[in-house]
Amino acid sequence: MKRKMSPLALALLCAGLAGCVHAPDGSLPKRALDEALRTTPDPVPAAVEQELLSVPRPVATRAATPQRRFDVSAREVDAREFFAALGNQHNVSIAVHPEVTGTITLNLRRVSLPEILEAISGLYGYGIERRGGVYQVFPNGVRTRTFNVNYLMLVRNGQSQTAISGSSLATSEEGSDGSATRINTESNNDFWRDLESALGRLIGGEQGRVVVTNPQAGLVTVRAAPDELALVQDFLTRAERQLKRQVILEARIVEVELNDGYEQGIEWNNLSSDGGRATGSTSASYPGFLSPLSDLLGGGAVFTYTDGNFDAVVNLLQTQGEVNTLSNPRVTTSNNQKAVIKVGTDEYFVTDFSLTTTTGTSGVSERTPDVELRPFFSGISLDVTPQIADDNRVLLHIHPAVSEVEDTNKIIDFGDGAFILPLARSTVRESDTVVEAASGEVIIIGGLMQEKQSEQESAIPLISQIPVLGNLFKNRNLSTQKSELVIMLRPVVVAANTWEQELQRSRDLLEKWYPPSPLDELHSGVR
Repeated sequence: MKRKMSPLALALLCAGLAGCVHAPDGSLPKRALDEALRTTPDPVPAAVEQELLSVPRPVATRAATPQRRFDVSAREVDAREFFAALGNQHNVSIAVHPEVTGTITLNLRRVSLPEILEAISGLYGYGIERRGGVYQVFPNGVRTRTFNVNYLMLVRNGQSQTAISGSSLATSEEGSDGSATRINTESNNDFWRDLESALGRLIGGEQGRVVVTNPQAGLVTVRAAPDELALVQDFLTRAERQLKRQVILEARIVEVELNDGYEQGIEWNNLSSDGGRATGSTSASYPGFLSPLSDLLGGGAVFTYTDGNFDAVVNLLQTQGEVNTLSNPRVTTSNNQKAVIKVGTDEYFVTDFSLTTTTGTSGVSERTPDVELRPFFSGISLDVTPQIADDNRVLLHIHPAVSEVEDTNKIIDFGDGAFILPLARSTVRESDTVVEAASGEVIIIGGLMQEKQSEQESAIPLISQIPVLGNLFKNRNLSTQKSELVIMLRPVVVAANTWEQELQRSRDLLEKWYPPSPLDELHSGVR
């Protein structure tokens, strides 16, 4: 006889089983991403909407007609008469300042009114502005204009350093630490100071030219000639557009424990879609890779991967060894601004030691140790500085580093006493490079290899513990494992719909990492 379970009992059973499971199910980040994807812009307040509806709107009877174009020919025509004739011909209002003087010579074909006025302003230096429906013409003289510049009031300094210490024991010169090789990369961003300096050089140093910046209010006031003010306007517009461009930097740092036969490192030229196991024909290189440099540099190098997919690269690396993901960070930064990612721990070690001997009034000497401690970082760090071009290609300065710090004790003997100092022994794998890639391409940095030795001991219980004789019943096996560090970096230039695409991509990843369990589906069916 079969017994049926009621829906209520089934629901209680599902709830009880779900309460016993403590593993993360990804429900919280899934709900957050779903809410972000459903978010729409805030609606217009009712009072504002009513005010907008009360404004009479012109009735569009026909589509906007293209601007009329004319042929303009003038030879040493008085400027005031020229602007008057131009206004009558185009049926527009042009107000000319009383101090406007000089003659105009032009010969233009098939040009519109804005193009004519722009050409005159650039050639003769007249200040021409449109206020409402009236064009105002000012004389070629020094004028004052204030521009809005929306940028943070801060000074940002960054530095990346890669050094290889030399083996020479000779005293180094002043200002040098005796390193055999050193790369220092610095970025100093003082926007408002650089802006004031650039605008000062742009308008020149003639009498009456002044540039005043107010970072607190985000204002720049310039006193210069009209044609110079036009240059300032164009410079600020382009600079603000470039400075506010953003790029999403997604990285994946993996370590490949190489299989037998790949002790020399990953063979990048042999990476193929079928892992090089094709029979009957030579396996072609994977079509996603672009011009690897390994032939020139001898081993892993820096190259780009057009498909923009980390998983495809990882699957190819798995054909040559076991792949372990060390870090998978993501950060967003602005144009020419350094982004730093750091995952690890800081631990203090002894870096300097001195001994001070003092003699008291009783004639007894006392020694006091003076120890200096400094933090050593153990983990993964990555700093990237992007420069975004107009065609969405990104030039990147990349400095990844993976460091492992271990304790090692150093005994210092002073004759009548010894000190045991905990010192640091670090293993560092890092690189410093500049590379270019298109938005969405994956940049791959390889060739950072490491060799680890491990000793495994097996013994017969009890007998192996006998002094001297027990060594005959022990077996020690020394094994060597080579691994290669691979850094993958994917820059994505932020466009109109980039954020929505990244949210949906993150949501798909969560669905892949935390797929719905049968218990969840059963629980949702009961509801």
